[in-house]
Amino acid sequence: KKRVGLVFKYAKAVLNKRIFGRHIALYIPVPAPFITRLIVLLSRIFKFGRGGQKKVPKASFDVVYLDEFLRIHRTMDNNLFVQGKEKWAAAVPFFR
Repeated sequence: KKRVGLVFKYAKAVLNKRIFGRHIALYIPVPAPFITRLIVLLSRIFKFGRGGQKKVPKASFDVVYLDEFLRIHRTMDNNLFVQGKEKWAAAVPFFR
């Protein structure tokens, strides 16, 4: 297995309601690592004595299988994802 770490620059939020006939997408910058650590520190202070998370969570996934057309990976939440390229003829029906 290979672990891949992720660093996010933006989060995309899409509004479900149509405005002027279109869905609106908002791109929100993800806080820098320092700000994330500060948020976790403050949440620990306010949750003092109540338990909870001890350190900043890391975003990553484990690559279970990888080849030219297919990638299978498991997230830190134990979710399994299967991703294929559209060039792979056997996977084309699943993309529609």
